[in-house]
Amino acid sequence: MGAEALSQIIRAAMSPAQAKNLKQRGMLDQYVESKAEEMSSEVITKLQEMRRKKKWDNLPPMELVRNLNTAAQGLQEQVLAEMLDGSSPESPEETGDLGREI
Repeated sequence: MGAEALSQIIRAAMSPAQAKNLKQRGMLDQYVESKAEEMSSEVITKLQEMRRKKKWDNLPPMELVRNLNTAAQGLQEQVLAEMLDGSSPESPEETGDLGREI
């Protein structure tokens, strides 16, 4: 999932009130970018852990790539679901930053 796709999903998952609040304050793009980076970083971290635990580096190159791609897709869905399960702050002030959850 590319950065643009992540951004679109995050924007769609936001409550209308949250999106409006952030947009009025000129912080919407910054918030979405921050969430997309957070999600991407979490996926990479989990993928690296999985690669190490399952010893995929010992596999033939094509099998390694196939495993990484399959795992990355599943992890993206998992991380997105985890982010969406959290509460949606109506304003950045409620979280003390730009929001910890979507």
